[in-house]
Amino acid sequence: MANLKRGTFKFNKPNTAILEEAFPMRLVLLTAEGQAATFSGMPGQVVTRDDRPFAQSVEATLTGDDFEISPSGPQARTATLAHPVEWEWKVKPISSGTKSVTIDVAANIQIGPDKHRVQLTTLHESIEIQVTAFQRLKSYVASLNGAIAAITAAITSLAAIIGLIPKARQFFADNVLSLFRPRQPKKKRA
Repeated sequence: MANLKRGTFKFNKPNTAILEEAFPMRLVLLTAEGQAATFSGMPGQVVTRDDRPFAQSVEATLTGDDFEISPSGPQARTATLAHPVEWEWKVKPISSGTKSVTIDVAANIQIGPDKHRVQLTTLHESIEIQVTAFQRLKSYVASLNGAIAAITAAITSLAAIIGLIPKARQFFADNVLSLFRPRQPKKKRA
C-alpha cells in the first residue's frame, strides 16, 4: 500500500430519487494535480475523498438493493497520470423508502515472484437515498391534465366547424343528434 500513488475521488451523492426514474451517478479519480472533474447535471452534492491510494489497474462497483444499476458488476479501468479516471452508472429505484447504494473501488496489484493478484479496497462509500413515489404520481397527474386539455381543444374545434359550416351542421343534426332523440312510435294504419 505504501508504494501506491495517491489521488482524489469525487462522486455525486443524491439525497432523493423518484421511483422508477433513472438518474446518473458519476465517480472520478483525479490521479494528478490540476485535473478537473465535471458534475454538471448530476443530482446531489459532490463529495471529495482526498489522499486515497490507487494502482494502474482499478475497478469500481456500484451496488444497491432495490435498484437497477447499469452497467452492473465491476467496471475495470487503467489509471494514468495524464487523465482522470471516470465511471458512470444509470441508477433506477424499483421500490420506495430509504435505500442505499454503495461505491466500492479496488486497486488491483500483483505481488510476489509468481505475480499473485491482490485487490486492495481504496474507497468504500454508502449513500442513503430517499426514494419517493409522490413525484411519480405528480407527473402522472400533470400528463393527465395535458390529455384533458387536448381533448377539450379537439371538442372546441369540432364545435366551431359544426357551427360555422352549414353542411356540417346539417350532417351533425341528421346523423349524430338523431341518435339521442327519442323515437316516435310508428302509427298503425287503420
